[in-house]
Amino acid sequence: MTNHTETEHIEIIPDALPRGLQWEPIIGEETQRLMEGLAAELDDTQARHRIQQSAASALGRCTPPNQPGGTTGLVLGQIQSGKTMSFTTVASIARDNGYRMVIVITGTSVPLLRQSVDRLRRDLGIESGNRGWRHIPIERAGAPNIQAITSAISEWTDPDVPPRERRTLLVTVLKQHRNLLRLTEALQQINLNDVPTLIIDDEADQASLNSQVLNADQSATYRRLLELRDAVPRHTFVQYTATPQALMLINIIDTLSPRFVHVLEAGQGYRGGYEFFELHRTQVIREIPSAELPTRQQPLQEPPARFFEALRLFFVGVSAGYCRGEQGNRSMMIHPSRTTNEHMVYQHWVEQTKMEWERLLSLPDGDRSKEELLDEFRQAVADLRATEPNLPHDNELLGSNLRFAVRRSQIQVLNARGGRTPQIDWGGEYGLILIGGTVLDRGFTVRGLTITYMPRSLGIGMADTLQQRGRFFGYREAHFGLCRVFLPGDVIYAFRAYVEHEHDLRDRLVEFERSGRPLTEWPRMFILDPRLRPTRDNLIDIAYTWGILGNDWAWTRNPHITLESSISNAQVIDAFTRNVTFQEDEGHQQRTDHQRHLVAVLELRRVLSELLMQLQFRSIEDSQQFTAVLSLLQRIVEHESNTSATVYLMSRGINRERRVDREDRLGNVSTLFQGAYPSERGPRRGTIYPGDSAIRASTGVTVQIHTLTIIRENGERHQNIPAIAIWIAADLARPILIQPQGGV
Repeated sequence: MTNHTETEHIEIIPDALPRGLQWEPIIGEETQRLMEGLAAELDDTQARHRIQQSAASALGRCTPPNQPGGTTGLVLGQIQSGKTMSFTTVASIARDNGYRMVIVITGTSVPLLRQSVDRLRRDLGIESGNRGWRHIPIERAGAPNIQAITSAISEWTDPDVPPRERRTLLVTVLKQHRNLLRLTEALQQINLNDVPTLIIDDEADQASLNSQVLNADQSATYRRLLELRDAVPRHTFVQYTATPQALMLINIIDTLSPRFVHVLEAGQGYRGGYEFFELHRTQVIREIPSAELPTRQQPLQEPPARFFEALRLFFVGVSAGYCRGEQGNRSMMIHPSRTTNEHMVYQHWVEQTKMEWERLLSLPDGDRSKEELLDEFRQAVADLRATEPNLPHDNELLGSNLRFAVRRSQIQVLNARGGRTPQIDWGGEYGLILIGGTVLDRGFTVRGLTITYMPRSLGIGMADTLQQRGRFFGYREAHFGLCRVFLPGDVIYAFRAYVEHEHDLRDRLVEFERSGRPLTEWPRMFILDPRLRPTRDNLIDIAYTWGILGNDWAWTRNPHITLESSISNAQVIDAFTRNVTFQEDEGHQQRTDHQRHLVAVLELRRVLSELLMQLQFRSIEDSQQFTAVLSLLQRIVEHESNTSATVYLMSRGINRERRVDREDRLGNVSTLFQGAYPSERGPRRGTIYPGDSAIRASTGVTVQIHTLTIIRENGERHQNIPAIAIWIAADLARPILIQPQGGV
């Protein structure tokens, strides 16, 4: 017997990259060091892995470091949800993959800049001796150190420098045109043609965009950003924000219009708009009555009742912290307006209230004035126990700890009245009462925030500005039960409207990210209450309009665009209908077979999950339309779970012949829907059959399933093509903003 061995040749084909990724970054020593350093404050291994994977996905959408050219991308987070940690991790992965320079543009004020820079230096280990980075800060007058920049960059091509010793240049720069100019002028003196660079624009919708676009000019900071990008030929410009409205509505030919998107997922413990304004609205949101709101014509002469209520709730929370021996901070934010004079008024009120309450609490037990004040504090305790049942006993809360909380809580006014905005001494006291305006609007992290008092009207109602005032959002799980937010009624309404808008916007961008298509194709269309403006008008040179999503038919125009999608959709519909008990619909006895349908009333949740979400809409037109429709249906299910869906199997599944137009589409509703019979005008019109468009329920959602034989202009026929039509009743319809660019 002869033995022989055959040599088997195996070709290893690498897995295809996920849609939208240009390359797959490696996770190296720098990122591993970062993740190990985060373990002290984030002990959840899965959470750290999620941060790492998300950052790698964001960087993988950028231009690979070994290729020329560059691109612009958007990383979308939520208010105080970990955007800084994300771009810190992106920077670490960039170093692991050969990026020689990382430029972080952050903060429109020095306090915001230092907040981000301190966090970057700490997490990257620069403060603790990590020499993989060479940090060059640019925030004051004076030219950057060109020699230091050149030295760090040249190490990457010096054969005598070991790879692990090559330093990545970290440049942090205040988002201000003079600082950007000084950086650009320095970089223009260096040959950067082969230097892979990552540019991170923090809060990219603020100050970066062209506020002179309507004047056919360029604003100063916008111009400097373009010049900076030109000075670095091989780069990716990554925009970070939680409010992308302006970025999505600027002209897609603008250099700062993003070409890709990566949506960040908030970690466990995050409490955002849904938790505050939907899930726990009646417990944590308090309306400030209009009589307690200051106006220019009628400024308040004394502190209003809700102001005292907010202070009592805060001091109870501070007292609870003292009882438990908590570290860190417990904070209250008072945000009355932008004017420093009003800040002084509220500072005076807080100071006077603290002095008076401390005096009363120092009186002997049984004193009438003291007991009246304690009765008011007992109401505050009962209020907080409704959401924080594990509060210490009343005797502990309302004894010496409460007096101590009132006495020791520090007041800090945050504005530039003295020439420069002061830094907060977070280590000075456990309890902090912060009073300010613009400083507290955007990007500012308030540690341990529980009570927000914001007697500030909606004003002109810009959606992105409103959301950025939500400093109370964040990782509040540990003390969410102590949180209360005091707002005027119109602001509460606006926040609730924004919650739906944000949910819709994020969900649609998530779906688009998965598609891998360029963001320039994303339809500029999203749910938004018309009482809110999406962003500043001076940034937008293409007009937008409002329409209504719902109270009309949405139907597939291109159900036959690919054979694969037609077959898949037919299989989905078949599986769905086999598990539904249909009934004959009611109607005139003289109807034809094509005018007789089957009908079933089901839960919308079931129809959405088992049918509509399983269908493929392959044409751009259908995809854009049904992405918006399905997003709205998801919102309806979340907020009104008992909503019904009436499903019609049109003509009981019999094929109907339909011709398409020259663009190979069902051009208008009449090419899908059969008309009324009799068709002649007059009293007899539609008496036997009212027409397909009238076949719908008066409430809820109606879904029509059509089966078509498509006849093209050349006579080519395609049978058994499913098409869908959806009607959303008027009471469930939503206003939408539409801008005719990109995919619209």
